Amino acid sequence: KAFRFIKEHTEVPDERIEATYYLLESLKKTEKDTAVINRTYTDFFEAFPPAPLNVSIQVSYADFLAFYLDNIKQSIAALDRAMTMAQNRYDEAEIKLKLGDVLVFDGQFNRALIVFTQIQNSFKNHPVGQMARYKVARTSYFKGDFDWANVQLKVLKRATSKLIANDAMDLSILIETNQMKDSTDTAIKDFATADLLSYQNKTEEAVKAFTAIADAYPGHPILDDVLFRIAQLYEQLGKYEDAIVTYEKILAYNQDELFYDDACYHMARLYDQYLSDPEKARTYYEKIVMDYPSSIYLVPSRKRLRILRGDEIIP
Repeated sequence: KAFRFIKEHTEVPDERIEATYYLLESLKKTEKDTAVINRTYTDFFEAFPPAPLNVSIQVSYADFLAFYLDNIKQSIAALDRAMTMAQNRYDEAEIKLKLGDVLVFDGQFNRALIVFTQIQNSFKNHPVGQMARYKVARTSYFKGDFDWANVQLKVLKRATSKLIANDAMDLSILIETNQMKDSTDTAIKDFATADLLSYQNKTEEAVKAFTAIADAYPGHPILDDVLFRIAQLYEQLGKYEDAIVTYEKILAYNQDELFYDDACYHMARLYDQYLSDPEKARTYYEKIVMDYPSSIYLVPSRKRLRILRGDEIIP
């Protein structure tokens, strides 16, 4: 509502553009009807034709065309048009990064790697270059080149951006752990293929692919990663009960498993926000507070538990 108000009432162009950008990005995550989203973009461009000032919205639209409408040709055309309006090297990098993303979506891994590598070389020791390097690693992972992916990821563990560093560490752990236990890389290859479906917003297909992996490798160390991915995808689909059942499978493993506190927190949040069961939510928030004091979820769990219990002090 705030973004809508600013969009409709502000006379400051930069504020209008920024408000519209965040409105559209929010719509892509919450609105199920792609026609509504598309109409919002087209309405904007009818009122404000593509121009250097709204390059970010042009890039956002290209993302929508590819990842939500599966229209690669129009997406690339939108990015080509945006490139003619780029005002500086940072605009150009934003456009090229999205072009690389679209090429990955379309399975054009080698072309995407060229684009990402160009940006990486142009922005050495800069967060933009680090993001490009991460995309090189992730694309190599999708492609099945796990060794090269891990070379890039190890460099990124020291990245300036904490988010990039954390993402790099997570993907590196996934690759190393499962390569160590499976010299043929069969399971991790199947996992990367399923991950690509998720990246492509083919959520139902991704669930089926990950479920097939769980059935094919019942005792494999990759199983906890598989179950966590399935649970997250169920959440995206709004299938909260199915997500809960899947998180419970993770909890059925030894409590030292990597995703144990993640599963507890996500279950607590689902019971708290979507399933209207505060008692069960309290149970899982308490488990994090009591059993996982070093968890990244400790602070939000403690805060929410205080509200649910009505206590000022949490043991």
